[in-house]
Order: sequence, then C-alpha cells, then structure tokens
Amino acid sequence: MALVVSKGPAPVALPNVVGQPAAASATALTKLGLKVTSTTAYSKTVPSGSVVSMAPPAATTVPKGTPVALVVSKGPPLVVVPDLYTMSESDAKALLKKLGLVPQVTYPVGVSPFNRVIKQSARAGSSIPWGSTVEIQVV
Repeated sequence: MALVVSKGPAPVALPNVVGQPAAASATALTKLGLKVTSTTAYSKTVPSGSVVSMAPPAATTVPKGTPVALVVSKGPPLVVVPDLYTMSESDAKALLKKLGLVPQVTYPVGVSPFNRVIKQSARAGSSIPWGSTVEIQVV
C-alpha cells in the first residue's frame, strides 16, 4: 500500500493588477481562491478606481486563501486654491506650480500694464484636484 501525503492547496501565482480597475481585479483574484481586501489612497498617477499597489506583489506564488491587500486610487489629492487677486503674474504662476496646479494666463485687455491678477477661474479657498488648470486674468 502506497501512502500519498498532500502538499496542501496548489499555489497560485499572483497576476499583476496594478493600474487595472479595482472591481475587476478583486473579482479575478477571488476567482483564484484568494481573499481580497482594499483600502483607498490618493494617487497623482493612477486614475480613480484603479489599483495603485498590491501586497503580496505580483508574480509571487502564494497558497489559495492567502489575503491580498489592494490599494485603490481616489484620484489626485485635493489642493486648496490660494487667493491670487492682485498678485503679480510671475508670483501667481509660481505659487500655482508649487501647489501642483497648472496656470493658464489670459490678458482680457490685450496688454498687462499693471501685471496684476484680477480674476481666477477657481475660487480662492476651494479644493480642486492636483494637476488641474487654473486660469488667471492679468491686466
């Protein structure tokens, strides 16, 4: 009589789901017999609703039933818009860039003899996503 000893459940190679939609990723991992958990975090590079990272990492071989933690993007972080009224064009552009916003300058009268911001497209004190464009009007 031969005795056969089990090595346990067959191992599963984790697919790379980083950058993929979270719902589809969780479904695929669950179908492989893995236990999926998720948390959320802001990401400047991964679109909202997609996987930012996973642990254990992709290509790791794990037993069925292993927990896999996904971090799902909430999109870019929010930035509080500063009050740019009466700032010089160069100061306003520098501040917007420092905050991760994209300045777009227009000159409503065609010239800017005073070199001052008179209007901005995003209200001061409001929160907008990092990387958003803020139009400033300069005269």
